[in-house]
Amino acid sequence: GHDDVAAFLANALDPPSAGAVQSALLTLIEVGALSLPEAAAKPQEASRSQGKPIAATSQAGPFAQLTPLGHHLSKLPVDPHVGKMLIYGCIFGCLDPILTIAATCAYKTPFAGSFGSRAQVDAARLKLAGPSPRSDLILAAAAFALWEAGQAERGGSEKVCREYSLSEPTLRQLRDLRRQFSDLLGTMGFIPRKPSFQGNRGGSAMPQVEEKGYWDANSKSEEVVCAVACAGLYPNLMQAEGQTGQVSWFNLKERNVAVHPSSILRNRKDFQPGALLAFHTKVATSRTYLMDATEVSANAALLFGGAISIDHAAARVTLDSWLTLSVPARTAVLIRELRKELKGLLAKKITDPRGLDIGLAGAPLVKAAVALLRDYEKAS
Repeated sequence: GHDDVAAFLANALDPPSAGAVQSALLTLIEVGALSLPEAAAKPQEASRSQGKPIAATSQAGPFAQLTPLGHHLSKLPVDPHVGKMLIYGCIFGCLDPILTIAATCAYKTPFAGSFGSRAQVDAARLKLAGPSPRSDLILAAAAFALWEAGQAERGGSEKVCREYSLSEPTLRQLRDLRRQFSDLLGTMGFIPRKPSFQGNRGGSAMPQVEEKGYWDANSKSEEVVCAVACAGLYPNLMQAEGQTGQVSWFNLKERNVAVHPSSILRNRKDFQPGALLAFHTKVATSRTYLMDATEVSANAALLFGGAISIDHAAARVTLDSWLTLSVPARTAVLIRELRKELKGLLAKKITDPRGLDIGLAGAPLVKAAVALLRDYEKAS
Protein backbone atom coordinates (compact mmCIF):
# COMPACT_ATOMS: atom_id res chain seq x y z
CA GLY A 1 0.00 0.00 0.00
CA HIS A 2 0.93 3.67 -0.21
CA ASP A 3 0.71 5.72 2.99
CA ASP A 4 1.34 9.06 1.32
CA VAL A 5 -1.64 9.43 -1.01
CA ALA A 6 -0.63 12.85 -2.33
CA ALA A 7 2.90 11.66 -3.24
CA PHE A 8 1.52 8.54 -4.94
CA LEU A 9 -1.01 10.45 -7.04
CA ALA A 10 1.61 13.03 -7.99
CA ASN A 11 3.26 10.30 -10.12
CA ALA A 12 0.13 9.74 -12.22
CA LEU A 13 0.11 10.65 -15.92
CA ASP A 14 -2.50 13.33 -15.22
CA PRO A 15 -2.11 14.02 -11.49
CA PRO A 16 -4.88 15.82 -9.60
CA SER A 17 -4.07 19.18 -8.08
CA ALA A 18 -2.78 19.31 -4.53
CA GLY A 19 -5.96 21.17 -3.57
CA ALA A 20 -8.18 18.41 -4.99
CA VAL A 21 -6.27 15.74 -3.08
CA GLN A 22 -6.46 17.79 0.11
CA SER A 23 -10.20 18.29 -0.31
CA ALA A 24 -10.78 14.57 -0.93
CA LEU A 25 -8.76 13.57 2.13
CA LEU A 26 -10.62 16.08 4.26
CA THR A 27 -13.97 14.68 3.09
CA LEU A 28 -12.86 11.15 4.01
CA ILE A 29 -11.73 12.36 7.44
CA GLU A 30 -15.06 14.11 8.04
CA VAL A 31 -17.01 11.02 6.95
CA GLY A 32 -14.94 8.87 9.30
CA ALA A 33 -13.28 6.79 6.58
CA LEU A 34 -9.85 8.12 7.61
CA SER A 35 -8.62 8.99 11.08
CA LEU A 36 -5.84 11.15 12.41
CA PRO A 37 -3.53 10.18 15.29
CA GLU A 38 -4.08 12.25 18.42
CA ALA A 39 -0.97 14.36 17.89
CA ALA A 40 -2.25 15.45 14.49
CA ALA A 41 -5.91 15.68 15.45
CA LYS A 42 -5.50 18.31 18.20
CA PRO A 43 -4.22 21.13 15.98
CA GLN A 44 -6.89 20.23 13.43
CA GLU A 45 -9.62 20.61 16.05
CA ALA A 46 -8.16 23.94 17.14
CA SER A 47 -8.34 25.19 13.55
CA ARG A 48 -11.92 23.92 13.20
CA SER A 49 -13.06 25.71 16.36
CA GLN A 50 -11.69 28.99 14.93
CA GLY A 51 -13.46 28.43 11.62
CA LYS A 52 -10.19 27.87 9.74
CA PRO A 53 -9.71 25.17 7.10
CA ILE A 54 -8.16 21.99 8.45
CA ALA A 55 -5.52 19.92 6.71
CA ALA A 56 -5.36 16.18 6.11
CA THR A 57 -1.55 16.14 5.78
CA SER A 58 1.36 18.30 6.84
CA GLN A 59 4.90 19.01 5.76
CA ALA A 60 6.06 16.40 8.29
CA GLY A 61 4.36 13.65 6.30
CA PRO A 62 1.06 11.78 5.97
CA PHE A 63 -1.24 11.44 8.97
CA ALA A 64 -4.49 9.82 7.92
CA GLN A 65 -5.11 6.10 8.42
CA LEU A 66 -7.96 3.95 7.08
CA THR A 67 -10.66 3.20 9.69
CA PRO A 68 -12.88 0.07 9.85
CA LEU A 69 -15.68 2.15 8.31
CA GLY A 70 -13.27 3.32 5.61
CA HIS A 71 -12.36 -0.29 4.83
CA HIS A 72 -16.01 -1.11 4.11
CA LEU A 73 -16.60 2.14 2.21
CA SER A 74 -13.67 1.29 -0.06
CA LYS A 75 -15.70 -1.68 -1.33
CA LEU A 76 -18.73 0.45 -2.17
CA PRO A 77 -18.39 2.25 -5.54
CA VAL A 78 -20.55 5.15 -4.35
CA ASP A 79 -20.03 8.56 -2.73
CA PRO A 80 -18.66 7.94 0.79
CA HIS A 81 -21.56 9.85 2.38
CA VAL A 82 -24.05 7.59 0.57
CA GLY A 83 -22.03 4.49 1.46
CA LYS A 84 -21.92 5.40 5.14
CA MET A 85 -25.69 5.90 5.14
CA LEU A 86 -26.21 2.46 3.59
CA ILE A 87 -23.92 0.62 6.01
CA TYR A 88 -25.48 2.25 9.07
CA GLY A 89 -28.94 1.67 7.60
CA CYS A 90 -28.18 -2.07 7.71
CA ILE A 91 -26.72 -2.02 11.20
CA PHE A 92 -29.46 0.13 12.73
CA GLY A 93 -32.30 -1.71 11.04
CA CYS A 94 -33.84 0.96 8.80
CA LEU A 95 -32.53 -0.09 5.40
CA ASP A 96 -35.73 0.19 3.35
CA PRO A 97 -36.24 3.97 3.74
CA ILE A 98 -32.48 4.55 3.76
CA LEU A 99 -32.15 2.85 0.37
CA THR A 100 -34.51 5.47 -1.08
CA ILE A 101 -32.88 8.32 0.85
CA ALA A 102 -29.42 7.25 -0.30
CA ALA A 103 -30.66 6.96 -3.89
CA THR A 104 -32.22 10.43 -3.64
CA CYS A 105 -28.92 11.88 -2.42
CA ALA A 106 -27.01 10.05 -5.16
CA TYR A 107 -29.42 11.10 -7.93
CA LYS A 108 -32.17 13.63 -7.19
CA THR A 109 -35.48 14.12 -5.43
CA PRO A 110 -38.52 12.44 -7.03
CA PHE A 111 -40.60 15.60 -6.58
CA ALA A 112 -41.17 17.55 -9.78
CA GLY A 113 -42.78 20.88 -10.59
CA SER A 114 -46.51 21.09 -9.93
CA PHE A 115 -48.76 19.48 -12.51
CA GLY A 116 -51.77 21.33 -11.13
CA SER A 117 -52.55 23.55 -8.19
CA ARG A 118 -49.52 24.28 -6.01
CA ALA A 119 -51.80 24.47 -2.98
CA GLN A 120 -53.31 21.06 -3.71
CA VAL A 121 -49.88 19.45 -4.13
CA ASP A 122 -48.63 21.06 -0.91
CA ALA A 123 -51.70 19.82 0.96
CA ALA A 124 -51.21 16.28 -0.37
CA ARG A 125 -47.52 16.24 0.57
CA LEU A 126 -48.25 17.66 4.02
CA LYS A 127 -50.85 14.94 4.57
CA LEU A 128 -48.28 12.33 3.61
CA ALA A 129 -45.62 13.88 5.85
CA GLY A 130 -47.90 14.21 8.89
CA PRO A 131 -48.74 17.15 11.17
CA SER A 132 -45.13 17.76 12.25
CA PRO A 133 -42.87 16.78 9.32
CA ARG A 134 -39.24 16.09 10.17
CA SER A 135 -37.51 15.41 6.89
CA ASP A 136 -37.69 16.12 3.17
CA LEU A 137 -35.79 12.88 2.63
CA ILE A 138 -38.22 10.79 4.67
CA LEU A 139 -41.03 12.37 2.65
CA ALA A 140 -39.26 11.28 -0.55
CA ALA A 141 -38.99 7.74 0.84
CA ALA A 142 -42.70 7.72 1.72
CA ALA A 143 -43.63 8.99 -1.74
CA PHE A 144 -41.50 6.28 -3.37
CA ALA A 145 -43.20 3.60 -1.25
CA LEU A 146 -46.63 4.90 -2.33
CA TRP A 147 -45.60 4.88 -5.99
CA GLU A 148 -44.25 1.35 -5.71
CA ALA A 149 -47.43 0.16 -4.00
CA GLY A 150 -49.48 1.88 -6.71
CA GLN A 151 -47.92 -0.35 -9.35
CA ALA A 152 -50.04 -3.24 -8.07
CA GLU A 153 -53.11 -1.79 -9.79
CA ARG A 154 -53.58 -0.44 -13.27
CA GLY A 155 -52.93 3.29 -13.40
CA GLY A 156 -52.10 3.38 -9.70
CA SER A 157 -48.56 4.69 -10.05
CA GLU A 158 -49.65 7.42 -12.48
CA LYS A 159 -52.32 8.52 -10.01
CA VAL A 160 -49.75 8.80 -7.22
CA CYS A 161 -47.46 10.85 -9.47
CA ARG A 162 -50.26 13.29 -10.29
CA GLU A 163 -51.40 13.66 -6.69
CA TYR A 164 -47.96 14.33 -5.24
CA SER A 165 -46.33 15.89 -8.32
CA LEU A 166 -43.75 13.13 -8.73
CA SER A 167 -41.49 12.40 -11.69
CA GLU A 168 -41.99 8.79 -12.80
CA PRO A 169 -38.68 8.60 -14.73
CA THR A 170 -36.89 9.76 -11.57
CA LEU A 171 -38.75 7.18 -9.48
CA ARG A 172 -37.69 4.43 -11.87
CA GLN A 173 -34.08 5.56 -11.58
CA LEU A 174 -34.36 5.56 -7.79
CA ARG A 175 -35.77 2.02 -7.94
CA ASP A 176 -32.78 0.90 -10.01
CA LEU A 177 -30.35 2.53 -7.59
CA ARG A 178 -32.07 0.85 -4.63
CA ARG A 179 -31.54 -2.52 -6.31
CA GLN A 180 -27.90 -1.76 -7.05
CA PHE A 181 -27.29 -0.67 -3.45
CA SER A 182 -29.03 -3.79 -2.11
CA ASP A 183 -26.90 -6.02 -4.31
CA LEU A 184 -23.70 -4.31 -3.18
CA LEU A 185 -24.63 -4.72 0.48
CA GLY A 186 -25.50 -8.36 -0.14
CA THR A 187 -22.14 -8.95 -1.83
CA MET A 188 -20.38 -7.41 1.19
CA GLY A 189 -22.31 -9.64 3.59
CA PHE A 190 -24.22 -6.87 5.36
CA ILE A 191 -27.55 -8.41 4.35
CA PRO A 192 -28.33 -11.99 3.25
CA ARG A 193 -29.25 -12.81 -0.31
CA LYS A 194 -31.72 -15.23 -1.80
CA PRO A 195 -30.08 -18.17 -3.60
CA SER A 196 -32.15 -17.73 -6.77
CA PHE A 197 -31.35 -15.52 -9.76
CA GLN A 198 -34.89 -14.59 -10.69
CA GLY A 199 -35.30 -11.65 -13.02
CA ASN A 200 -37.21 -8.82 -11.32
CA ARG A 201 -39.70 -6.29 -12.54
CA GLY A 202 -37.10 -3.86 -13.79
CA GLY A 203 -35.63 -6.46 -16.12
CA SER A 204 -32.42 -6.96 -14.13
CA ALA A 205 -31.25 -10.42 -13.11
CA MET A 206 -29.28 -10.40 -9.87
CA PRO A 207 -29.35 -12.29 -6.57
CA GLN A 208 -32.14 -10.62 -4.60
CA VAL A 209 -31.75 -9.79 -0.92
CA GLU A 210 -34.19 -11.22 1.58
CA GLU A 211 -37.18 -8.91 1.94
CA LYS A 212 -37.42 -8.64 5.73
CA GLY A 213 -35.07 -9.11 8.64
CA TYR A 214 -33.04 -7.24 11.24
CA TRP A 215 -32.10 -4.66 8.60
CA ASP A 216 -35.68 -3.36 8.58
CA ALA A 217 -36.63 -3.76 12.26
CA ASN A 218 -36.55 0.03 12.82
CA SER A 219 -37.69 1.19 9.38
CA LYS A 220 -40.88 2.68 10.83
CA SER A 221 -39.00 4.70 13.47
CA GLU A 222 -38.51 8.30 12.33
CA GLU A 223 -35.99 8.89 15.13
CA VAL A 224 -33.73 6.11 13.85
CA VAL A 225 -34.15 6.96 10.15
CA CYS A 226 -33.37 10.65 10.80
CA ALA A 227 -30.30 9.66 12.84
CA VAL A 228 -28.92 7.39 10.10
CA ALA A 229 -29.61 10.06 7.49
CA CYS A 230 -27.58 12.43 9.68
CA ALA A 231 -24.74 9.88 9.72
CA GLY A 232 -24.49 10.10 5.95
CA LEU A 233 -25.06 13.84 5.65
CA TYR A 234 -22.61 14.89 8.39
CA PRO A 235 -20.84 17.37 8.59
CA ASN A 236 -23.69 19.14 6.78
CA LEU A 237 -25.31 20.24 10.01
CA MET A 238 -26.74 23.55 11.21
CA GLN A 239 -28.14 24.80 14.50
CA ALA A 240 -31.08 27.13 15.08
CA GLU A 241 -30.75 30.54 16.69
CA GLY A 242 -33.26 33.32 17.35
CA GLN A 243 -36.72 32.88 18.85
CA THR A 244 -39.07 29.90 18.75
CA GLY A 245 -41.02 30.04 15.51
CA GLN A 246 -38.65 32.61 14.00
CA VAL A 247 -35.30 30.85 13.88
CA SER A 248 -32.52 31.08 11.35
CA TRP A 249 -29.75 28.52 10.96
CA PHE A 250 -25.99 28.72 11.36
CA ASN A 251 -22.75 26.77 11.52
CA LEU A 252 -19.08 27.72 11.60
CA LYS A 253 -19.08 28.94 8.02
CA GLU A 254 -22.22 31.09 7.81
CA ARG A 255 -25.25 32.50 9.58
CA ASN A 256 -28.76 33.66 8.71
CA VAL A 257 -29.48 30.54 6.63
CA ALA A 258 -33.09 29.51 5.93
CA VAL A 259 -34.94 26.37 4.90
CA HIS A 260 -35.71 26.38 1.17
CA PRO A 261 -39.27 27.39 0.18
CA SER A 262 -39.75 23.97 -1.48
CA SER A 263 -39.01 22.12 1.78
CA ILE A 264 -41.78 20.41 3.73
CA LEU A 265 -40.14 21.96 6.83
CA ARG A 266 -40.56 25.55 5.67
CA ASN A 267 -43.79 26.10 7.66
CA ARG A 268 -42.63 24.47 10.89
CA LYS A 269 -43.17 27.06 13.64
CA ASP A 270 -42.01 24.96 16.58
CA PHE A 271 -38.26 24.95 15.94
CA GLN A 272 -36.52 26.24 19.06
CA PRO A 273 -33.04 27.76 19.42
CA GLY A 274 -30.57 24.87 19.57
CA ALA A 275 -32.55 22.64 17.18
CA LEU A 276 -30.48 20.83 14.55
CA LEU A 277 -30.95 20.27 10.82
CA ALA A 278 -28.85 18.02 8.64
CA PHE A 279 -29.01 18.88 4.95
CA HIS A 280 -27.95 17.47 1.62
CA THR A 281 -27.19 20.64 -0.34
CA LYS A 282 -27.42 24.43 -0.15
CA VAL A 283 -28.40 27.01 -2.74
CA ALA A 284 -27.50 30.67 -2.61
CA THR A 285 -29.69 33.35 -4.15
CA SER A 286 -30.58 36.47 -2.18
CA ARG A 287 -30.04 34.23 0.86
CA THR A 288 -28.55 30.80 1.54
CA TYR A 289 -31.18 28.03 1.67
CA LEU A 290 -30.99 24.43 2.89
CA MET A 291 -32.23 21.73 0.51
CA ASP A 292 -33.39 18.21 1.45
CA ALA A 293 -33.23 18.96 5.17
CA THR A 294 -33.75 16.54 8.07
CA GLU A 295 -34.36 17.38 11.71
CA VAL A 296 -32.00 15.46 14.00
CA SER A 297 -31.68 15.17 17.76
CA ALA A 298 -28.61 16.12 19.77
CA ASN A 299 -28.11 12.46 20.68
CA ALA A 300 -28.13 11.53 16.98
CA ALA A 301 -25.56 14.23 16.20
CA LEU A 302 -23.31 12.95 19.00
CA LEU A 303 -23.67 9.33 17.92
CA PHE A 304 -22.86 9.94 14.27
CA GLY A 305 -20.98 13.26 14.28
CA GLY A 306 -17.39 14.30 14.86
CA ALA A 307 -15.17 14.68 17.92
CA ILE A 308 -16.97 14.89 21.28
CA SER A 309 -15.66 17.23 23.99
CA ILE A 310 -17.14 16.91 27.50
CA ASP A 311 -16.62 19.63 30.10
CA HIS A 312 -17.92 18.02 33.29
CA ALA A 313 -17.28 21.12 35.41
CA ALA A 314 -19.32 23.38 33.13
CA ALA A 315 -21.82 20.62 32.30
CA ARG A 316 -21.24 21.36 28.61
CA VAL A 317 -20.96 18.99 25.66
CA THR A 318 -19.42 20.19 22.39
CA LEU A 319 -19.25 18.50 19.00
CA ASP A 320 -16.34 19.24 16.66
CA SER A 321 -15.25 22.14 18.89
CA TRP A 322 -18.08 24.46 17.80
CA LEU A 323 -21.52 22.91 18.31
CA THR A 324 -22.73 23.16 21.92
CA LEU A 325 -25.46 20.63 22.70
CA SER A 326 -28.04 20.32 25.46
CA VAL A 327 -27.07 16.81 26.49
CA PRO A 328 -26.14 15.62 30.00
CA ALA A 329 -22.44 14.80 30.30
CA ARG A 330 -23.33 11.30 31.46
CA THR A 331 -25.28 10.67 28.25
CA ALA A 332 -22.41 11.99 26.14
CA VAL A 333 -19.99 9.61 27.87
CA LEU A 334 -22.33 6.70 27.12
CA ILE A 335 -22.65 7.73 23.47
CA ARG A 336 -18.88 7.98 23.16
CA GLU A 337 -18.62 4.38 24.38
CA LEU A 338 -21.29 3.28 21.91
CA ARG A 339 -19.25 4.83 19.12
CA LYS A 340 -16.27 2.71 20.19
CA GLU A 341 -18.49 -0.39 20.13
CA LEU A 342 -19.71 0.51 16.64
CA LYS A 343 -16.14 0.88 15.43
CA GLY A 344 -15.31 -2.50 16.97
CA LEU A 345 -18.29 -4.13 15.26
CA LEU A 346 -17.17 -2.83 11.86
CA ALA A 347 -13.63 -4.07 12.58
CA LYS A 348 -14.96 -7.58 13.30
CA LYS A 349 -16.86 -7.48 10.01
CA ILE A 350 -13.54 -6.95 8.22
CA THR A 351 -12.06 -10.17 9.57
CA ASP A 352 -15.22 -12.22 8.93
CA PRO A 353 -17.17 -10.42 6.17
CA ARG A 354 -19.48 -13.30 5.21
CA GLY A 355 -19.68 -15.24 8.46
CA LEU A 356 -20.39 -12.46 10.98
CA ASP A 357 -24.14 -11.89 11.41
CA ILE A 358 -24.19 -8.12 11.80
CA GLY A 359 -27.75 -8.21 13.13
CA LEU A 360 -26.92 -10.70 15.89
CA ALA A 361 -23.49 -9.30 16.73
CA GLY A 362 -24.73 -5.72 16.79
CA ALA A 363 -28.05 -6.31 18.58
CA PRO A 364 -26.97 -5.05 22.07
CA LEU A 365 -25.33 -1.96 20.55
CA VAL A 366 -28.33 -1.14 18.37
CA LYS A 367 -30.77 -1.68 21.23
CA ALA A 368 -28.87 0.75 23.47
CA ALA A 369 -28.45 3.35 20.69
CA VAL A 370 -32.11 3.20 19.65
CA ALA A 371 -33.19 3.59 23.28
CA LEU A 372 -31.05 6.74 23.58
CA LEU A 373 -32.48 8.19 20.37
CA ARG A 374 -36.07 7.55 21.44
CA ASP A 375 -35.51 8.74 25.00
CA TYR A 376 -34.24 12.08 23.70
CA GLU A 377 -37.33 12.50 21.56
CA LYS A 378 -39.62 11.75 24.52
CA ALA A 379 -37.76 14.33 26.64
CA SER A 380 -37.91 17.01 23.96
